[in-house]
Amino acid sequence: MTIPKNLKGEKLTKEDLLVLKYEGSSFDNKMELHSFTKQITSVERILREVVDTLNIHNKITDSSKSSKYYLELHRGSFETTISILFINPITLNLVSNCIYDYFKYLVDRKKSKKYSKEITKLVEDKSIRRYTKDILAPCVSNSDKVTIIQGDVKVNKLIINQERRDKIDDNLKKIEDKLPVEEFEEELIGQIRKIDATKNEDLSKSKLGFIIEGNSNSIDINFKKEIKEEELRKIIFKRLKIKGKATYRGEEIIKIIIYSYDFSPKKKITDYE
Repeated sequence: MTIPKNLKGEKLTKEDLLVLKYEGSSFDNKMELHSFTKQITSVERILREVVDTLNIHNKITDSSKSSKYYLELHRGSFETTISILFINPITLNLVSNCIYDYFKYLVDRKKSKKYSKEITKLVEDKSIRRYTKDILAPCVSNSDKVTIIQGDVKVNKLIINQERRDKIDDNLKKIEDKLPVEEFEEELIGQIRKIDATKNEDLSKSKLGFIIEGNSNSIDINFKKEIKEEELRKIIFKRLKIKGKATYRGEEIIKIIIYSYDFSPKKKITDYE
């Protein structure tokens, strides 16, 4: 493996690297493209969040904007070596330690004293929880596992097999269930879509969801007043401005009761002339 250099031109040591190694029947020097794309994106997002969180807590001076991220793939198994280049090389060890302790916490729920504030912030962030699931998502069979190695492989090696993946899923669910549930009246813009896989032609009997503009997640919806099939066909897939009651769990909307709606087509610049 070619060891990259930091921004001062000094070679990084293996202790400065974070390794994610995928093994099992689903990996034979390959990974499904969609899973690979989500995994790489998720790793980068978690890295950036950890860097900025450590920066906010005055543990490092680098920010995500001033750092560079490099990936190196290896043959034999689907192994991703992540090297992060900072102006200050000491920063890298703190970042990789924090990420390692975060995943360790998700397995055994024992929070690192050194990174307690950072881990709390990570687990309370719905995006980070989703990225965490995406990193583990390529493991689909019982034999699949991802190993996270930070620095010395003999000391800091966390093997996440099927049993530990189930523990992480369970712990993430427990974390989400403990988040406060609140309700707010809001105005939102987006689309109503059919989200079940049934071929039921009656939309009023289908499962519907609302996708807020700029997001991809579908939110469960109900209408305060009964809506007829004919009316549903007029508004589904259309850009709408809705008014209703949104139920939040933490910072995530989990349900919306729609009081009213109006069509809200995008306006062209020429419409204002």
